[in-house]
Amino acid sequence: MAPLTAVFSWLRNDLRIHDAPVLHRAAGLAKQRGIPALPVYIFDPRQFARSEFGSLKTGAFRALFLLQSVRVLKKRLRSVGSDLLVKVGKPEVVLPELVGEGSVVVTQEEVTSEELAVDRRLREALETRKA
Repeated sequence: MAPLTAVFSWLRNDLRIHDAPVLHRAAGLAKQRGIPALPVYIFDPRQFARSEFGSLKTGAFRALFLLQSVRVLKKRLRSVGSDLLVKVGKPEVVLPELVGEGSVVVTQEEVTSEELAVDRRLREALETRKA
């Protein structure tokens, strides 16, 4: 997929339409800038790996719930004239490949060290791409 000019709303944990601040913020920015908003969900394989203690980070029931939630979100977005781009990979690799000149990435603030590290690597990848 070639890079796009859009406001990318990178959804991670908040997968509901009616109260998703990321979607609302992205829609407002898109309208303000006159470019499309594109919701994105990325299945990060690291979240389905084993932890340093040997247990699965995402168990079978959580994985099923997540798949169902993403499917429902995509259906609901389509019902209001939007859609959800679903990808698999490391967000810090996937998103820079999608983001074109003049684009913005909007996401929720995270608190865990792993998620913050992904955020940092994504910022670095996007800045490197601009240079």
